[in-house]
Amino acid sequence: MTAIRLTEYGDRVEAALPDDVATWLSTRKLLEMHRTAAVGVWSLRATSTVGSVRIGHGPSAVDITITPKVPIDRLVFLLGYARDPKGWQSREVELPQRSELFPAVATAFARQAERALRHGLLQGYRTVQEALPVLRGRLREHEQLRRRFGLMVPAEVEYDDYSADIAENRLLAAAARRLLRLPGLGAGVQGQLGRVLSRLDGVTPWVPGHPLPDWRPTRLNARYVTALHLAELVLRAGSFDLEPHTPDDVRPLQVDGFLFNMNTVFEDFVTTALREALRPYGGRSSAQDPQYLDVNSQVRMFPDLVWYGPDDRPSAIADAKYKAGKKGGFPDSDLYQMLAYCTALSLRRGHLLYAAGNRTLTGHTVRQAGVEIVQHVLPLHLPPAELLRAVARIADALAADRTRAADIGLVFGQAVTVTELLAAIGPLGWSTNGPNGVEYTKGGSAYTEDGPSAHSDIAGVLDSALTEGDHVSVSLHRDDGRRSGQLRFLSGAPEVSLILQDDRPLFPTNELSDALTYMQELAPLLRPMGLTGFRVQDSSP
Repeated sequence: MTAIRLTEYGDRVEAALPDDVATWLSTRKLLEMHRTAAVGVWSLRATSTVGSVRIGHGPSAVDITITPKVPIDRLVFLLGYARDPKGWQSREVELPQRSELFPAVATAFARQAERALRHGLLQGYRTVQEALPVLRGRLREHEQLRRRFGLMVPAEVEYDDYSADIAENRLLAAAARRLLRLPGLGAGVQGQLGRVLSRLDGVTPWVPGHPLPDWRPTRLNARYVTALHLAELVLRAGSFDLEPHTPDDVRPLQVDGFLFNMNTVFEDFVTTALREALRPYGGRSSAQDPQYLDVNSQVRMFPDLVWYGPDDRPSAIADAKYKAGKKGGFPDSDLYQMLAYCTALSLRRGHLLYAAGNRTLTGHTVRQAGVEIVQHVLPLHLPPAELLRAVARIADALAADRTRAADIGLVFGQAVTVTELLAAIGPLGWSTNGPNGVEYTKGGSAYTEDGPSAHSDIAGVLDSALTEGDHVSVSLHRDDGRRSGQLRFLSGAPEVSLILQDDRPLFPTNELSDALTYMQELAPLLRPMGLTGFRVQDSSP
């Protein structure tokens, strides 16, 4: 048997591999693999997959162990929190001081399972459907007629049976069986797992590939909960059972694995932790939110987390990246991806979260677009409580991204035209030219015009619509790229609604200083047009 030990994103190791093992590894891309000059010898390097796997059977089997970069107890916390944030937040799972993931988890599970079973097997009711020579419970009439038409016995019945063959015990037994099949366990842990299985004798075996037995934490199964979470962790780890080899006449290649992809682990933790931290702000969070980049809905995108405000519009976005920063910064491709997300969702800021990097916080403002991309680092070596506090700070930043708007009603003594008002606010840096051209509405329909004369022509078009009795509006953009707005005109009315949006709150707590600043800027320019006053309200979601 060949034993190969690697470290996540560590140094390369050269090892001789049987052809079927090399084929299996290369097709599943668990490692970076390159042939060497020697026949049958490969250069191997671990990437984002960690854990243990045994490939093959007998003397030609290959055991591969990949040690994660993060401490084992931190990795187990990440895995557990993503599955059950409230349960794992208040409960410590005791792990031995081991540098390898699989033996540490196996030891912890064996210890917790023995502790759970110390006071006897948990029992409960389960629904049983079977054919019996006597009537028990209720007769399943439809099944009796379908399967045994004209016969009295056996009877197709359904009843509730009080026994130890329940979901909780099935999970513990399945995890113990699985761990005993994997390489790297000491004799002591094997003995503990054997005792667990002997206590669970008679429990219906779980069939790999089927859904895990469903359970819910209750007062009755409280002593089982920690062991059950570890059992689910074991059974949800990447596994491969008797996968067929290519030639039909060759014995199937047996593969048993306890593997995790750290990209998935980090993404699941970040989305779960951010979702929990954003709950106090209201709205809803959507993980792997399906979106389209193009107007024809052909290019799909799946941001890791989109936070929707109370009006169910996207308010903030975050994407998790389990990768180290490059020398001097983070990969540029991540910035391009986030810019696409922000553009498609009309957001002014996006957040990238890294598990490692050369800086703790950095940001980039995209030229011409006014989109800011903030890059955060979550150091996974931090204790769980500090790690969650770091996530909470990022959640606060996402909550601050919610667009705030001031609805400033401009009250005139007479009806004003679009041409007059656009000319008046032009010196303040406002224009109808935006990233997509000139955007406006009239008669309830939206339009976009682009071209060198669009800005100069639009005022006349909208004035004509006002004359014909239509309500109109036009989008505004500040030349500093950090503010946007909208002018809304009601036909024949002496009031114009000016909606000003900013990427920071226009109304700080208990004061209206920003709105007052806008009014002080506007008043001297609009008084000659007959401005008589303002009506101000916060129109934020």
